[in-house]
Amino acid sequence: MSKMQGEPAPLLSPALTAFMQQGLSISLASRDIRHVPSLTRCLACRVLDDATVVLFLLREQALDLLRDLQKCRRLAVVFSRPLTHQTIQIKGELVEVRPCEAEEHPLIERQLTRIREELVGMGFPDTMLRTFFQVVWENVDAVRFLPDAVFEQTPGPRAGHRMENVP
Repeated sequence: MSKMQGEPAPLLSPALTAFMQQGLSISLASRDIRHVPSLTRCLACRVLDDATVVLFLLREQALDLLRDLQKCRRLAVVFSRPLTHQTIQIKGELVEVRPCEAEEHPLIERQLTRIREELVGMGFPDTMLRTFFQVVWENVDAVRFLPDAVFEQTPGPRAGHRMENVP
């Protein structure tokens, strides 16, 4: 299907969605009603056809964040590739929080394997990383959100600049 004239380009380009789903360091943040931040790391990311994004996290490590999301519904997520420091930040609105489904396990395992392999290549011990990235499937939740802003955060002169429909 071709884009209709006058229709805005999608916020997340194919290149950006590929970057987000390759197996990265992912941190998710929200805030409480007093604007005190809460933060957790995510295991993996999936971009859906409806332009929403699903982040997978360990519930027991994210209790404050999950409570805050239910109240304020706003979030910010940072995706970073450790080897190059290429980083983006996406802000958005919560759609839902639900338990992870069994068919999502292979996607999460693939992305965790990729980030672990990259970190091993940088000199981190594999045994430590296997422990750090260990998953108890009954403890994994999926946070689905609708992105509304993307920012370049790679260190350098463009850090902090809003990205508009980039290829």
